[in-house]
Amino acid sequence: VYNKKTLEPVPNVLVKAQLGQYENYAISDENGYYELLVPRGEWVVEARRTGFKPASGMKAVIQSNYRMDIYLDPATITGYVWDAVESSSTGVLKPVVGAKVKVGDSEATTDEKGYFTLETVEGEQEIVIEAPRYKTLREKINVVTGGNYEFHLWKVSAYDDINSGGRVTLKLVDSINIKGGE
Repeated sequence: VYNKKTLEPVPNVLVKAQLGQYENYAISDENGYYELLVPRGEWVVEARRTGFKPASGMKAVIQSNYRMDIYLDPATITGYVWDAVESSSTGVLKPVVGAKVKVGDSEATTDEKGYFTLETVEGEQEIVIEAPRYKTLREKINVVTGGNYEFHLWKVSAYDDINSGGRVTLKLVDSINIKGGE
């Protein structure tokens, strides 16, 4: 089993093969290797691991020894970063361009529309957003693989003490979509 993006082996993947009512399971090792002993037939194979989109519906017609390499797509987060004060005062969403968005070891930079995409893993994660002239935003999110989700994380806009530069908070808004499913 391999990471589709990096082509690195993926350990601890649950691989399931099913033929009618009969099911067999295996777990991939540190080299991504797994082995299933199944009788001849047309099997439906799926693979699942935290932090990756499930791979399902793969067909394997088994007549004798058979090798099936499986490539898993990493889970991703997409979203937008808006200027909270400008957006609320004008009624028009103003993107924050060049904001650094971090979740775990993954990092992305927002584009001219304030949009970002980055890979992450499943579970509770801290998202950190930093940009010049803005306060750093830290928020806990629960990343779940297996579907498309939207999280609306709103921060109240507030000016710091004017002597500290009049910085304002970032507002992370309108869709952090966690993609991980079909």
